Amino acid sequence: MAAPERIFADDESREIWLDDTPKILMVGLPKAGKTSIIRVIFHKTSPYETFELAPNRSFTIDVQRVATNNLIRFAIGDAPSGLIPDESQEKLVYSKTSALIVVISAQNEPYQAEIKHATEVITRAWNVNKNINFEVFIHKVDGDVFASSDGAKIDCQREIHTNLMEHLYERGLKEPNVTFNATSIYDHTVFEAFSRVVQRLIPQIPTLEQLLDLLVTTCRMEKAFLFDVVSKLFIATDTSSVDAHVYELCSDMIDVVIDVSCIYGSMSDSQYDAQSNCVINLDNNILLYLREVDRFLALVCVVREEYFDRQHMLDYNINVFKDALLNVFKYPPKRPNALTPGPQTDGVFHHSTSASASSASAAVTS
Repeated sequence: MAAPERIFADDESREIWLDDTPKILMVGLPKAGKTSIIRVIFHKTSPYETFELAPNRSFTIDVQRVATNNLIRFAIGDAPSGLIPDESQEKLVYSKTSALIVVISAQNEPYQAEIKHATEVITRAWNVNKNINFEVFIHKVDGDVFASSDGAKIDCQREIHTNLMEHLYERGLKEPNVTFNATSIYDHTVFEAFSRVVQRLIPQIPTLEQLLDLLVTTCRMEKAFLFDVVSKLFIATDTSSVDAHVYELCSDMIDVVIDVSCIYGSMSDSQYDAQSNCVINLDNNILLYLREVDRFLALVCVVREEYFDRQHMLDYNINVFKDALLNVFKYPPKRPNALTPGPQTDGVFHHSTSASASSASAAVTS
């Protein structure tokens, strides 16, 4: 086993892990697919190209920084397959971990080795740092067994969830914060699951959700997502339920915009931020409207055609949302932000900020 100072691949990885940004540690047994997840989301590797990835045979954690905009700022540690830091390394690794993702291959029944490994990792990490968000990705739910029906996915997730929680309880973890997601790199599930992981690391999420709720209500939208354009992770959405099909359409729209930008070239950052937009009409009287609201941050709105007749008003409200977003960046919350109602006007989204309170407040009227 590597010495404590060699738990990380190099000095740069160690320095990144020890700084103040949130850390996501990914662990799993061989062939679980954790490295493929990182490559597909953050390196734009095609899922089919991941077959050529060489297994990580080192004994050190590979750390990379992710910082594309004012909200997406964290680091990812890719632990070697099956690695469990020993007692001399645990504090160094887990004390800085914000989220620990255990990747379990759904195609490795009966999951005994996977459950044992997950139990050991989560228990050791819990004993060092009880503030860690534990995430279990039940991965590779894309084989023939799972293609025929959703029942196989549900049964698989239930089996792993039940067995793992029982093992954790037996180890003395009465109420560990563990979230389970079924994922695949061949569809949008891994992006949605990783989006949820990242959202739990962003303290401004309650404020962003409230601002999006107000924008959706004012402009009579069906749904609104705030996307990181680079990774296609959605950073925030309004508090209405997320329909998987709608999310997939909005995510695909990001690809369309990127492809068009690559074909025709892109403008300067300032012009792109201020002016970039795209409209896609669907066949059910619904349209998708994308607006760039900050560097590599895009607002994707789901709107009925009859409510898109006053696009100038929609654009005005989105611009006000952009101003509120800048204040969220400027005054990061020290406590939950509150939104308060303001004077009624004609369908205009209003916001105000208070530097002394370090919060953003907003009001919407119809």
